[in-house]
Amino acid sequence: MKNRSGLSLLELSATLTACTVIIATTTTVIERVMRVHTRSQGYVGVERDAIRLSNQFRADVHAARTATEVPADQNKGVFVRLEFPNGRLAEYARDGELVRRTETGGDKPAWREEYRCPANNELKLQREGDPSRLILLITRPASALEDIQAQAAIANSLPPMYIRAEAIVSRDLRFATPAGQGAAQ
Repeated sequence: MKNRSGLSLLELSATLTACTVIIATTTTVIERVMRVHTRSQGYVGVERDAIRLSNQFRADVHAARTATEVPADQNKGVFVRLEFPNGRLAEYARDGELVRRTETGGDKPAWREEYRCPANNELKLQREGDPSRLILLITRPASALEDIQAQAAIANSLPPMYIRAEAIVSRDLRFATPAGQGAAQ
């Protein structure tokens, strides 16, 4: 009997078929993992922007001298206008998928920040009590989730969100040192 040192065509084709199945399965798994990663990054980005918005809103309201809610019929998406002691003005406006914060000094914009806020997220501004407390609610309502859950491909990418930012108008001004007086006195 002779010793064979090579592979038969059948053995070679079986090995290639097994490798093809392994590569196809791995490619599918990697594609799915990348899709889930992209969805989760999108959600985390929107959540991060909502938290940044709530922190900036809280800081602005604390530093503002006055806060004016803008009626829906008189605005171009603006829902609150804050006036600071130094004459500057900050406006928060909803523009489709964005919330825009514009700070002006006089008539020209000094700077503008944009925060992503999908259309199915609700923004509500409430005023409570004395001293004047402003509350900004950023939520994804259950009705939007039910509509989306009907679409199985999107349902897993949009978990519910509830962020509540409370701030007291001019809180920081009460603790400010009057001009001309130092802390050493």
